[in-house]
Amino acid sequence: MKSGQTATVTITLVTEKTLNADGHKVTCAACEKKITANVTGLGDIAGHLKAYDKKGAAARIGKLGILEKEYKLILSAISKIETHPIWVADVAKKEANLAEHKTRRAERKENGYCEKCGSYCFGDCES
Repeated sequence: MKSGQTATVTITLVTEKTLNADGHKVTCAACEKKITANVTGLGDIAGHLKAYDKKGAAARIGKLGILEKEYKLILSAISKIETHPIWVADVAKKEANLAEHKTRRAERKENGYCEKCGSYCFGDCES
């Protein structure tokens, strides 16, 4: 950045998304963190927040280097989002779905399902 430019990092919880489904706009529920960076005079910076340990930067978004002090503020804001009731409910739902998936997968395997060929061959695909 040049002298006099400022960078703003915004972190928001997205609870709805509008998708393009073959030309139709469909609004659906979502639960995502959106992190955007904006530099005066340059506009939005594309990229993900990544830890970075070069050239005095603790993290980066795209090519925008973030110092340790600001990185801690960003992580604090992220942790606030991760304690939001909507986020907590979404994480719990995903964990429950994963547990159910593992249970069903084990049941299918007991009933002769073969993960190699994707059918109930009872191991015949290997003979």
